[in-house]
Amino acid sequence: MAQGKTSPALWWGISLIVVGFLGFFVFLGLAGSDGSFDSSSFFDRDADVREGDFASLGEQIFLTGRAADGRLIARSGGFGGMMGVVACVDCHGKDGQGREIRMMMFDIDAPDIRWSTLAEPEEEGTGTGSSSATEAHPHEPYDRESFSTALREGETPGGEELERVMPRWDVSADEVDELVDYLQQLSE
Repeated sequence: MAQGKTSPALWWGISLIVVGFLGFFVFLGLAGSDGSFDSSSFFDRDADVREGDFASLGEQIFLTGRAADGRLIARSGGFGGMMGVVACVDCHGKDGQGREIRMMMFDIDAPDIRWSTLAEPEEEGTGTGSSSATEAHPHEPYDRESFSTALREGETPGGEELERVMPRWDVSADEVDELVDYLQQLSE
């Protein structure tokens, strides 16, 4: 290599480092003061659901993914870690009726999770949600115990595994009961 010329590979390497730093600082600007990332601007356009007092703990969990003490409820799997999704509302919508979410090169059908839908058996092609989502998710009726198993372990009442996009939540029995009560309210 002649003196005074810089390798193209070096320029690419420097460029990638600069872009990485810029991306990091953009993320810091979008992250909350506690380091959390508010996904409401990407998923549910109703950013107001993250603020204010809630009528019940179930409503708070559904809308924010936070426990009674304000901590984020631990979860694994799903798009939660990747995209910052932290609450039921982010995928299932404010009304719980499910919806289709377009992400990059594929679509995700989040099913209707109102209790009136979960507590009734659902056969293939008989969806009742506001999107086609429930048509792709036939299930046996849920009760509180099977709903808890679905949240924690990702298993339906019929023993089938829920799709991997559904996070597995570390919820207490009381939190499950509160969430079921709220899903019943959404059914009214």
